[in-house]
Amino acid sequence: IEKVLSLQEEELKFLDNVRNCINIRIRCDRDYASSLLMVAVCGQKCHFNDNIGNTNIGTVWRTIADETHELSKLMANSADELTHEVLELIDELVSEKKALRKSLIDEYNRYCSQLDNSCQRIQSEYEKCLTNYKSTKTKYEDIWLRLPKKTEHNANINSKIEKQFIDIKRKYEKLCQRLHVLHNDYCLVTTEAKQYENDFRLLLIPALISYHESILMDSDITQENSNIYGNLKGKLTKPMPPHVAIGFNDKLLDDFVGALKPNQLIIDTESELQHKLTISQLEIRDKRNLQKQYEQEMRTLLPLSEDNENAKMGIKIRKRAIDIVKKDLLFIETQHERTHQLWERVDVSLTKISGLQVPNGLELNLTTPHKTNSNTTVQAIVNSMENRSMTSVSTTQDTTKSYSSLSNTMSWGRTFLTRLKRQKMSGSVSTLTSVPSTTISHNLAQRREKDETIELCDEEWFHGSLPRSESNKLLLKMGDFMVRESLNNGQPCYVVSVLWNGFRHFIISTDSQMYINI
Repeated sequence: IEKVLSLQEEELKFLDNVRNCINIRIRCDRDYASSLLMVAVCGQKCHFNDNIGNTNIGTVWRTIADETHELSKLMANSADELTHEVLELIDELVSEKKALRKSLIDEYNRYCSQLDNSCQRIQSEYEKCLTNYKSTKTKYEDIWLRLPKKTEHNANINSKIEKQFIDIKRKYEKLCQRLHVLHNDYCLVTTEAKQYENDFRLLLIPALISYHESILMDSDITQENSNIYGNLKGKLTKPMPPHVAIGFNDKLLDDFVGALKPNQLIIDTESELQHKLTISQLEIRDKRNLQKQYEQEMRTLLPLSEDNENAKMGIKIRKRAIDIVKKDLLFIETQHERTHQLWERVDVSLTKISGLQVPNGLELNLTTPHKTNSNTTVQAIVNSMENRSMTSVSTTQDTTKSYSSLSNTMSWGRTFLTRLKRQKMSGSVSTLTSVPSTTISHNLAQRREKDETIELCDEEWFHGSLPRSESNKLLLKMGDFMVRESLNNGQPCYVVSVLWNGFRHFIISTDSQMYINI
């Protein structure tokens, strides 16, 4: 591009000098014509009598005067021709070259801006949101740790702190959602920019140069420039400059603690990904339709014919139109390919979570203290079950069995938590599997009476691997609960799903001291 622009700049300077020279020539020719006319008029004023007029001297002088007058007319006509033909032709050539140069610069800048602007803009927004997220998370944790227990003496203070906690939590949740959306946007835009840089360097720029070369070589005014542009094209077909490295800036997440991974889509923004997938599908459809339209235009313009003079007059116009269609078609094809790559990447990410629970989007699993304790012992969870008087959910979707005996529910809770603690120590938690929903509660009751060991997968309240949407269908009334398997940031985990003032889902984990964290 730089070589073509440099050559065009030199040509414009050259044509400007040619135009100045021709203007000087026109001015000199007109001055000369005016001087000759004065000489001719002066010579024609001489009066000859018949004797002198018929002599050789009189005849020669009359001839000189007449020829001088004709030469004056000839020089004036030559100056007019230079003005009306040559200068206008040069002005037309200069205008055409300036228009081509501007078109080349505009298209080149459009290609470059499409490569730089979107990537830089998303990265800038991502960095800013990441900084705000970290500071907000720090404030969130600080206020959460300073929340005191409610008493009659500090009720007002606690209420004020809780209000601050609610405000900062709301801000934190919005920032977290915004960060995850920007993270996905950044991953996708770097993927697109990387492919676009390759297309830009190997396809788009060579096609753009070839298009402008064909225009210059087909010019009626400068046919002799064909060899110049042919040699330039030979130089430009040499190895292209090394490509610009474009990718996800891994350093942005060096000190980040959470689910975000460099250049990996985070799937808790499922709705956003579905939206991007839909947009990509629509773009692919539009690009295909546009591609078919351009191909139809190509078939309409071809083939070119030179069978008669009338056909020859329109050949160059049609050839110019074909070159434009080819250039635009190549750009559409590269756009289609990039859009298809984005569609594939989003589709693969959504396929991985098909039928599974979408992970929680929050990076900090903290809830308001004194409502759900974040670090409780096994006995505390059992007591929590007793206080809430939960009933188990049947493993069939049609009926929900309520158990009148609260002790059975507590016993199941103790059994599950004890078994979870024991299997956590043995490292076999991730090997648990679900069973069909045909478990008979009577058989389980008999096995409990005999104090037999019951596997976790045999418990009625354990439903195996089940997505959140399906668990919500099984929770029919207040107090119903179930335990199910799910994935949290790609890792298997257990989740307690409860219908208690709305659907609630708590991830169960244990720390090094065998405390249960919900």
